[in-house]
Amino acid sequence: MFQFPRFRPLPLPTPAATNVPDRISIVLKIEAIVLSLIEKIAKDEAPCFVYDRRHDWENVVFCQHRGLVRRDNPSKTVTSFGTAASIRKFTLMLKILSKVHFLLLTNTKSTKRQIFYEDVALYGSQATVDSIVEDIACLLQVPRRCLNIVATSKGVFAGYIRFRDPSGNLVDGSVATTLMPTDVSCISELKSSASYVLLVEKDASFQKILDDGFLNTAAGRCVLVTGKGFPDVNTREFVRRLHVELRLPVYALMDADPFGIEILCVYAYGSLAMASETDSLAVPMIRWLGVHPRDIERFRLQNCPPLNHGDKSKLRDLLSRPYANARDDWKKQLLLLDSTQRKAEIQSLCEIGPHFLTESYIPAKIRLGGWL
Repeated sequence: MFQFPRFRPLPLPTPAATNVPDRISIVLKIEAIVLSLIEKIAKDEAPCFVYDRRHDWENVVFCQHRGLVRRDNPSKTVTSFGTAASIRKFTLMLKILSKVHFLLLTNTKSTKRQIFYEDVALYGSQATVDSIVEDIACLLQVPRRCLNIVATSKGVFAGYIRFRDPSGNLVDGSVATTLMPTDVSCISELKSSASYVLLVEKDASFQKILDDGFLNTAAGRCVLVTGKGFPDVNTREFVRRLHVELRLPVYALMDADPFGIEILCVYAYGSLAMASETDSLAVPMIRWLGVHPRDIERFRLQNCPPLNHGDKSKLRDLLSRPYANARDDWKKQLLLLDSTQRKAEIQSLCEIGPHFLTESYIPAKIRLGGWL
């Protein structure tokens, strides 16, 4: 009979991690900010927004059991109407801040995509809207979900998981592959008979695992999740909730290359830009199931190309990050990747045999503790 290894769950979130401001307090904060802008104009001064610099590694610290968190008194970004380089951004921030104010007052929600299509000519791109929404969350010092702006999901899941979505509908992952909810913080009645979460980097590998009937095997009693590459916030929060609330271990199956390992680290420790929300997104105790750089030689994997320029640059970047030394076994794999200069995809395991991934690799690694 298949035996699952013991799991030491992540401690439940601290009260500080679950404290979020109420809707009215955020409305009052927005109105206070706008009043300060008006006062500056009345004094013949350029109005400006001042908020934490989200993309500065000096503004974060690494905590072993939390991940990347915002440093106290971080350096600031100033977006001013009096500076030619930031006039446009100031205007866009003010417009979206007005939208947030309306959404909160009316207690309604909007997706970032809907906001973009309200004025495509003004915003120019979806990425611009996405970035400004995160900047406004930083300005107000609240999680993005508190703005009543949600993101369209791209991640999907399947397996032994049931819950009610924000509309009260029952969602059952055992029936069909399901798109991640747009507001994961509002799902309720989360229940599962799974023994673990299997987190897969790419959709192609996710589909391969499903097509092989893995969920119907003794080893496959799990919740299968993919963020389809670099994960969105909804996927990260969903995995975190499964781990913390259902006490399920999370095994990650990623490509053995710098970008796959970066995605692993985002799930584990959070991201620089979203460091203020790490406590609701990161899973520091995630288990790296594979593919490990050492597997290239161990399984004599074929079609393992050399690292290209982008890979090498990303690898240097990873080795310089605050969490690079967090786990010795992960660090060794990064250094091995650097020394061999070869990479491998999850799909390369299927060249050993059409069902090697699901019948041998995944079950054996879980049963024998072959994760890092």
